[in-house]
Amino acid sequence: MKFSPEKIFKILKRNSRFVFICMAVGTIIGIIYALLVFKPVYNSTAKLLIKKPLQSISANNLPAGTNSRDFIATQMEILNSEQLARQAWKEIKEKYNLKSNDKDGIQLVKGAISLNSPKNTNTIKLTASWHKPEISHYIALSSVSAYKGLISKIQKEDFSGNRLAVERRLNQAQKELLEVRNKIKDFRKNNSTINPAREAKELSEQIITLENKQQELKLAAAAEVYKINTLAKNLDIKNYDLKHTGSAGKIINLSSRLENLYDQMAGLSSKYTEQHPDVKRLKSRINRLETQIQNQLKLSFGNNTQSNGLQFSNPVKTGMLEVLINSKNKYSELQAQSRNLDNVLKTLKQKRAEIPQTQFVLAGYEQQETSLAGIINNLKSRQTELQVRELFVPAAVTILDSPSVPPHIPIWERFQFIMLFKMFFGVLAVMFLLGREYLKNSYAGVEEMEKDLNTNVLGVIPWLDEEFCDEPDVAYAIEETASFYSLAYQKTVSDIRIKGDLSNNRVISFTSSEASKNRSTIIMNIAYNLSKSGESVIVVDADFRTPSIGKGLGLEASSQYSLERVLTEINNNGQIFDEERIDRHTCMIPNVKNLSILPNSGNVPDPCEFLYSEAFRKLIKALKKKYSWVLVDSPPAIAAPDAFMTGLYTDGTIIMTGLETNKSVLRKIYNQFRNYEINIFGIIARETQAEEIVFSHKYIRQMINRVVLRREEVTV
Repeated sequence: MKFSPEKIFKILKRNSRFVFICMAVGTIIGIIYALLVFKPVYNSTAKLLIKKPLQSISANNLPAGTNSRDFIATQMEILNSEQLARQAWKEIKEKYNLKSNDKDGIQLVKGAISLNSPKNTNTIKLTASWHKPEISHYIALSSVSAYKGLISKIQKEDFSGNRLAVERRLNQAQKELLEVRNKIKDFRKNNSTINPAREAKELSEQIITLENKQQELKLAAAAEVYKINTLAKNLDIKNYDLKHTGSAGKIINLSSRLENLYDQMAGLSSKYTEQHPDVKRLKSRINRLETQIQNQLKLSFGNNTQSNGLQFSNPVKTGMLEVLINSKNKYSELQAQSRNLDNVLKTLKQKRAEIPQTQFVLAGYEQQETSLAGIINNLKSRQTELQVRELFVPAAVTILDSPSVPPHIPIWERFQFIMLFKMFFGVLAVMFLLGREYLKNSYAGVEEMEKDLNTNVLGVIPWLDEEFCDEPDVAYAIEETASFYSLAYQKTVSDIRIKGDLSNNRVISFTSSEASKNRSTIIMNIAYNLSKSGESVIVVDADFRTPSIGKGLGLEASSQYSLERVLTEINNNGQIFDEERIDRHTCMIPNVKNLSILPNSGNVPDPCEFLYSEAFRKLIKALKKKYSWVLVDSPPAIAAPDAFMTGLYTDGTIIMTGLETNKSVLRKIYNQFRNYEINIFGIIARETQAEEIVFSHKYIRQMINRVVLRREEVTV
């Protein structure tokens, strides 16, 4: 079925009351939901300016070459970490006496926080959402406070670690200086002063320079060791062995490929099951890549290293791992340089040994003393600087916009929900009506019905409710020749008369494709219109199951006026049923000429034995001789076989059906009549009354009443 805009408009107009009721129900449900179920969401927003970290954070916690966006992404991960969510949940749980357990509460807080950073800026917009404004404000406030405290703690710990490393190296240098001075004191006591020769002086200067270089290498190696231990601790790596070597670039590359495969797996999992070949192949690739990463980890950290907790899909920890391996490689290089210097010093010292030993030893001690004194002075300056910076750590976070308590204005949101429910139920009603219309599989018009069944449609009679009839208790309620309803009957009767005269078929049975509305009323109105031309008409009520013609005319059931009585007499006597006997069992309609009926009492358990009998054939034959038109009312063809038996003894059958009747039902009835070789005289279609038909009928009746009143006044 095709839905044109005009057809959709007619369907909606015809069922406008149903759509309105559905929208009203949706509005009521929306109001109930908005008042009892709906919880509005309040947002509390803070804007933070994140400054570039000092040496500690940029050097130890981020890989080399990290740009500003990577750093901001790291800070956003910290803001959305479980540690901050746990602290915020603990505070709001105690303050507002919330009942959820800690695990669920932490997840609620994490889900309540959303972060956004505008492009090319170092600002982060933090939004906390909750169904209570004061709680959303407190979550935002506690998250910002916890974040500032965590960043400050990280900076202080980093400065403190550097200061302790410098202090340890300072203590070691002071011990070495004390030892050198004691050696100089003992040497001078045991040996006289020796003037250095030029060669001895040059060798001593070279040795001193190399020793200074070696001290610097040791200091740098100590700093790298501290740095490595700090990163290993942050990455939860225990028992880390500095002897193992590995490629940081290879691990990062493998981790990046693994992250891409995880993204592909997430996409495939939403489309296919785990048994799909593409999903299996992708899982196999992920397993192989994870194995490669584990092998590289063993190469980098050793078999005994506890590194199973690393998450290499996390870009921050992957970067920290890269810095760790680079620091380890740098430490190895420093160790190698130190060993090379040791070999060079050993060679120089051997050469210097050839010079007077006393002179060389004294000069060496003096140079060591000078070198150590310079190192100690540098370390003391560094120590003082770190102490000052540790006491006055600069703030890395600036609050541009502090979170505020959201206002209590949920009325608009509730109204939106009400309107949403209203529109949803309205759309649902429209879809239901269109779906029902589509499933009906009915005819779009008379032309389609005639083409499908290859049968003429004698007329289209609209449904007319009894509230628009002046005399609803009689079978023929409409008598005016100017009403839309009566005009439809006139056209139908004209087609019946013309076709009956041309084919000499004047004995017609009537049936319907369903439990038709007022089927007997239609037959009586057709009979009434046929009788107005002066031709004699009789209506036979052959519906033994639900007879209605006599009841509609106000006749009480009696044995005198009964089709059952007539057929019984014919069957018992076996004689010709003459006109005199017919007149005893028929009933003339009061005040109507040429119209008779043969009613039915409906007291027969099995109507088939009467309808499919010689007595019924004789009765129809006798009525055909006496009356110009014989109209036989029979039950719906879809419900009982009576209509087919009646059609065997008549000249043709008229099927009453609605335009909205299912095509399959009407085709089935039509094919049954064809199979029994029963002539189908035609079809009378019924259509749902349109609003304009009702108003037209009322208007015409008012005009007729006015004309009648004017004639009466003129007569008087």
